[in-house]
Amino acid sequence: MNIGPYWLKARLKLKALAKRFQLPTKVEPIDAFFSRHWSGAAPDSSYFGPKARFFFGPGHAREYREAIESNFADSGRETILRAERALAHTFDLLGSGEVCLGETINWHADFKSGRIWPGKAHGRIKIVYPDDKSDVKVPWELSRLQFLTDLGRAYFLTENDAYKDEFMAVLRGWEAANPVDIGVNWTCSMEVAIRAINIVWGMHFFRFDDDDREFVQSIIRLLYYHANHIEKNLEFISDGANSNHLISNYLGLFYIGLIFSEFDRSQEWLGIGSAGLENEMLSQVMPDGPDYEGSTSYHRLVLEMFLSAYALGARNNVAFSQNYRDRLYNMFRFSESVTGNSGLAPLIGDNDDGYIVKLAGDNPADHRPLIDVGRTLLKETASSGHVPTEERLWYLGPGCLSQTAAGSKSGPRLFPESSYAVIRCEKLHLVFNAFAAPEGNFGGHKHNDLLALTLEADGLPYLIDPGTFCYSSDFAMRNLSRSTSFHSTVEVDSCEQNRFLARRLFFLRRDAEAKIDLWEESSDHIIVSGFHTGYSRLGDSISHRRTITVFVSELSVVITDEFTGRHGSEHDFVSRLIMPNVKIMMAQDREVAIRRNGHPGLVIKSSGQGFLSTTINQIEYFPRYGVRERGYQMEFAYRGKVPFAATIGIKPGTLSSADTLVRLKAVADL
Repeated sequence: MNIGPYWLKARLKLKALAKRFQLPTKVEPIDAFFSRHWSGAAPDSSYFGPKARFFFGPGHAREYREAIESNFADSGRETILRAERALAHTFDLLGSGEVCLGETINWHADFKSGRIWPGKAHGRIKIVYPDDKSDVKVPWELSRLQFLTDLGRAYFLTENDAYKDEFMAVLRGWEAANPVDIGVNWTCSMEVAIRAINIVWGMHFFRFDDDDREFVQSIIRLLYYHANHIEKNLEFISDGANSNHLISNYLGLFYIGLIFSEFDRSQEWLGIGSAGLENEMLSQVMPDGPDYEGSTSYHRLVLEMFLSAYALGARNNVAFSQNYRDRLYNMFRFSESVTGNSGLAPLIGDNDDGYIVKLAGDNPADHRPLIDVGRTLLKETASSGHVPTEERLWYLGPGCLSQTAAGSKSGPRLFPESSYAVIRCEKLHLVFNAFAAPEGNFGGHKHNDLLALTLEADGLPYLIDPGTFCYSSDFAMRNLSRSTSFHSTVEVDSCEQNRFLARRLFFLRRDAEAKIDLWEESSDHIIVSGFHTGYSRLGDSISHRRTITVFVSELSVVITDEFTGRHGSEHDFVSRLIMPNVKIMMAQDREVAIRRNGHPGLVIKSSGQGFLSTTINQIEYFPRYGVRERGYQMEFAYRGKVPFAATIGIKPGTLSSADTLVRLKAVADL
């Protein structure tokens, strides 16, 4: 049942209030715990060795080592470097740069701002402090323990016991510093689930001795309490309003319920997890594949969750439905389409560098490892250029590395239910976005990016989505990242497409209806057109339509913006293009040439009545959460009467050798 956003907000407040009165779970001593919650004899130190439930085990080390040395030698060397940094407690998280956290890690601290959260019951902890720029995601990210796979993979490669010793020391230290249900690292069930999954992965890398029996038992007990916490604190909001958080909750229960069948609640957790994943696959993923939160990075994260469950289930004869499989396949198709010739997808919507398990890759814009695993697992023909990845090895085993991929690159594609369009030619990749937040949804990770586009030429990004710098550590920066003015679309009268409140960081009001309603494809051109109604609330019933025409042989693009509404009403229109650190030359007021990395470049020309000015602003964009890069914002400003139209033409162009000065006046012939 979909309910309104204000009722949803009230429901969330009630849930938060109930959490304040939730008593921390009392952890039972080892012997009593296994006597009460475990079927059969208590596990010994070899529990993770002979079991075939997981993707691999410590007995596979030699086989995997040979596969890595033969196929992923560079990745293997990088794994050891990352493991050495983990040994030194040196971490680079969320844009921090490499920081050494000392011999004893403070798991409750944001080491970037210095804030330390108190050791109180999880429901009584305030997590957001905007005045000191602290970011609760820093201790959360550290406590996801995603570096455990670096230690484990390095152990597989070297058999160096230093990695095992550190692995055990980290888990002992974390457990001692984070009693069950106490502290900031228990405040969000998603974090609890991701941590549990990484512990499960980590435990399957190491060969434990008889002396390690107590350690193994304590970690199994810790995982039980993780699942218990998740079950009691499922992040359910309402059908149509749930998020990736709830999917992660179900995935955590699925993992623990499946791997630890001896737990007294294993069948309940497996049932809750599998049923929940089935439901959320159909609820949170659009029929044509994209995640419904309006973010390519969260699409990648959700895809990882659904894929991980499907792969683990397949290994254990736990089948998901055909509807689940079909929707999963469509998710891969979307990821494959939005991935540019650069190998990366544009960062549409929010991005917080989210992963479940980090293996060889950790760039949220790179969907290729998941595409590779998914295509192989589903036995689908992969696109050319998708070579085997190390992720395929860990999920599917060395035997799958020999499977070859055939086929051609994904071509132009319309996603009609979600209103994304991808135009791909040999040297051009364009993504057009008219996705509106679903009815009853918070729009928590969506940006005001309706009718925005991104553009790559020859594998180089020229028009980009600027990404997300942060969430709660800086309200102004968070709101800038999701504003209309920060995307390659048109702003009318300095108004947002969808309104939001500055202090409600994960709510975007659904003012705009939007849809792609025209797709025309021929041998020499592709036309896509869509509209949104976000400016209709301004009083003149304004509707914005954008039509993009790509001339395939010329590799040129024409963008036409049309505004209809009350005839004769006058408004300000600012059309913006967001670019990375390119070199810019202005030939005339309406004509600009841009170039990067020695590429011949593009020439951009605007036309329309009521032209006021062309402005180039230096800005920052955010290729990763917490990371700043220099970029540019190009503005074409107009004042005109409705009906109003303006056009931007983009085509390949050759720049003069004097292009080293930004905004240098030059003549460029379009």
